[in-house]
Amino acid sequence: MLDIIGDLKTSVASTVRAAVWGIAAAICGVVGILFLLIAAFLWLAARYDPLTACLVMGGAFVIVAIATGVAFALIRRQADLRARQRRARAALDPAVLAGALQVARLMSSRTSTLLLVVAAASGFLLSVMRSSAMDEA
Repeated sequence: MLDIIGDLKTSVASTVRAAVWGIAAAICGVVGILFLLIAAFLWLAARYDPLTACLVMGGAFVIVAIATGVAFALIRRQADLRARQRRARAALDPAVLAGALQVARLMSSRTSTLLLVVAAASGFLLSVMRSSAMDEA
């Protein structure tokens, strides 16, 4: 028992140290990129004029922002598609259907079974309507 706790403490300490060093590396990377951008701006300002340098740097950042926005939208769309497919497979999974049938058998009265069937059908219809609404958006 004590060995498990010691291993857990060692693991947590190692994870915390790795996270601190990772954060420090990320901060240094951001500062390095910032200095490179400042150097690029100064070079452009010396070669052309400050207004042109600002326009070039601003345009470059707008292009990068548009590209990352498009990439984000595509990744999000693929993830939504995969989740929709996963939900569709889960709804038709024999184990899920067998479990629902078993629950229906456990509920002895006809009213309870009817309510369960109505609830399952309405849940299925709502999920279909929601997925079709997401397809239109």
